[in-house]
Amino acid sequence: MVHDSYWTHALNIDAVSKVMWDTFISLHKSNVLGELCSKYLRQYHNFKVPLMSLNNISLTKKLYEARSRIYTTPEQASPLALLKDLIAVNKNVSTIDKSQTVKDARAV
Repeated sequence: MVHDSYWTHALNIDAVSKVMWDTFISLHKSNVLGELCSKYLRQYHNFKVPLMSLNNISLTKKLYEARSRIYTTPEQASPLALLKDLIAVNKNVSTIDKSQTVKDARAV
């Protein structure tokens, strides 16, 4: 271990090593990823995707890669036919901001 990387004097390396080891063990005993996932699901539960942002090819590609789903009503789904692999149609649930509309299906 390089003591300079941890802003400590070489004489304190044993204490730093113990703190780092204990922290490593503590982190791996806890469910850090599960807690983070739960936090984001709670925090962004009602998040709506602005429809215009789906014009962004880079965002759409990242959504595909992350295996994300966009929940739409049947009416919202029809102009988004090009994104059919991302869309899950549900008559009661939508993750699309309804204030954003698509005037032309080719725009998405």
